[in-house]
Amino acid sequence: MINDLPGMFLNDSLSACVNDMMVDGRDFWKEESYNSWVNVVTQEIGRNGTFRNEKSEIVRHFKSLTCPSQCNGNGNCINGTCVCKDDYVGDSCFVKTSALLELTDIEGGGECDLADGDDCHDCLQFHTENLLKVFKCRIVTVDLDVNRTVINSDVHDHNGQYESMFHGYCCPSAVEKRRKKRDVNSNTFTVRYSVSISNDGIHYGPSRNVHVFDSTCQSYVMMPTGDLLFNLKTDTCYIESQCYRDGDRSLESPILICCPYVTSYQWTKQQDCVKPTSNQENGGESSKLIIAVSVSVSLILIVAGVVAFVIWTFVIKKRTKSMHTTRAEPPVYINSGFSAAQ
Repeated sequence: MINDLPGMFLNDSLSACVNDMMVDGRDFWKEESYNSWVNVVTQEIGRNGTFRNEKSEIVRHFKSLTCPSQCNGNGNCINGTCVCKDDYVGDSCFVKTSALLELTDIEGGGECDLADGDDCHDCLQFHTENLLKVFKCRIVTVDLDVNRTVINSDVHDHNGQYESMFHGYCCPSAVEKRRKKRDVNSNTFTVRYSVSISNDGIHYGPSRNVHVFDSTCQSYVMMPTGDLLFNLKTDTCYIESQCYRDGDRSLESPILICCPYVTSYQWTKQQDCVKPTSNQENGGESSKLIIAVSVSVSLILIVAGVVAFVIWTFVIKKRTKSMHTTRAEPPVYINSGFSAAQ
């Protein structure tokens, strides 16, 4: 059949294949050459309508002996159809069902901000390779309190939503329905979903984290490990798993407000919310300044006193030494013509 197709030179290819095998010593080149020619001929048949019409029996025979990618070596080609070996699936047996699938990307890059209107608890799109139409999602849900302590964790496996062999969805909403039945801990500050996928529902690949937070009152820093550490912003409150700004009122009672000056995690009665005045705010700094100046002056006075004492001591010692070393001179009598007795 190849001889009847224009531009096909099988003998040259066979010679190159034999030479490669003799030099390399492996039969890898035989399979490569065969698969290459099958692909080339298949493409030519697809382009050459005249050949398909005139050589229909040959074309049918060719297709019955060949399969897509010759089953990638993971199955047997029978009447043009791949019969895959155990653990392999697909038209060309190219997917190993037990292979660990890696999430090369996940929606939001792992950050889901409720303040942006993201439906973080619904479905998360991801990117991978060789995804089968029937695949499983595993979601490990971790509740963290404000001190980053794990207060609850839950593992849930469920069917994923297939989009293509490269894209799919895992839906935390299936987890959240079950979580709501048992009441999520009111001390939860942030939620972390660890998502992994599997083609066979047994072998799950490495997980990717998705952090659910609300930037209205929460900020984070990224650690070298890639983990996100969340903190409460100033002038905000986090009450009953909700973010509030300074002065926001409770829907249940108008006398309760967010007052971060008193507490950031509980409602405060409006009459008890007393904001510090500017003098009170600056009082601490003024006191520190006064103390610093007082200490500095005290140190200067002490040093000056020590220096004065040393100088005074030195002078006294010098005078005392001078008095002890100086002798009294004998009296001088002037001869005036009188004797001593006179």
